[in-house]
Amino acid sequence: MTQEVGKEVGLIALCRQRHGGPPIPSPSLRAVGSFVLYVDDHHLAAAQFPDPMVRAKGNPVIKPAGWV
Repeated sequence: MTQEVGKEVGLIALCRQRHGGPPIPSPSLRAVGSFVLYVDDHHLAAAQFPDPMVRAKGNPVIKPAGWV
């Protein structure tokens, strides 16, 4: 896509490479991507809805106890 259309292609990885683990993203994907962005745990934590979340009509949505 990058070469054919001249547009950047970004890769978004939900984790980083762990010590001794496979590269993330894979080298073949990196070769065709223009850049890589990583979503770390603190990004995900900051993007959570409040608990409880109150709907427009006042009904609360409560996170199940088993969810982290």
